[in-house]
Amino acid sequence: MVPPWEWTDQDWIAVGTVAAAIGGVAVAILAIWGDPLRAWIFNAHLVLTIKMKEPDCVQIQTVVTGIVNSPAGPVLQQTTTDSYYFRLLVDNDRRAAARQVEVRLTALRVQQPNGTFQADATFHPLSLIWANSFDPGTGRGLVRIPKIDENVPRHCDLCHVIRGTTPLLMEFDTETVPNQIGGAQPTRRKRGTFEVDVVATADNALPLRRTLEIRYLGRWYVTPSVMFDKGLKIVIK
Repeated sequence: MVPPWEWTDQDWIAVGTVAAAIGGVAVAILAIWGDPLRAWIFNAHLVLTIKMKEPDCVQIQTVVTGIVNSPAGPVLQQTTTDSYYFRLLVDNDRRAAARQVEVRLTALRVQQPNGTFQADATFHPLSLIWANSFDPGTGRGLVRIPKIDENVPRHCDLCHVIRGTTPLLMEFDTETVPNQIGGAQPTRRKRGTFEVDVVATADNALPLRRTLEIRYLGRWYVTPSVMFDKGLKIVIK
């Protein structure tokens, strides 16, 4: 092999021709695949999962506020009781951090006696609350978090059941509790089987759309593993 310092003019011309051809191919590739390549390098990619066990599903103590009658009139009373929370795990499997991440319920369908699912007209799209983000000062939780780094997942509350309520309801953990529509509370549900459409979004990621099937028996089980297996079960379709 001839070293470069011994190359002739013809050799250098040949090298230049090859380099120009390679450069042309590179320009063509960038012209065609530039945006997808940039998206792959600089965009995040959201992943959504749930397992019917801890830490996605947890039993915690909850403070319930109610109104009771007293000799001086109605007063607020707080009691502590058990509850089960069911949470979606949102992750990012790209090196770029996902920015301004939000999870939103976009539709709800109720299973009918014949097995089909029918859209619930009382339900309206609402964002979910991120777990452990409740601010006592505002009385609200976060619906959008600044970022999710690569393989550093965050839990987002999906729904919960509080012991002692009559009837025993499943309640979605949405940004607000909407007013009743036709006598029905859109985010509170008795026993039944439901399909819920969920979309996770970020400023620098494509929307991630998933459908969840929730089977809720409307019963309280003291043992968490039984509650997560029989009482309320969630499957990502």
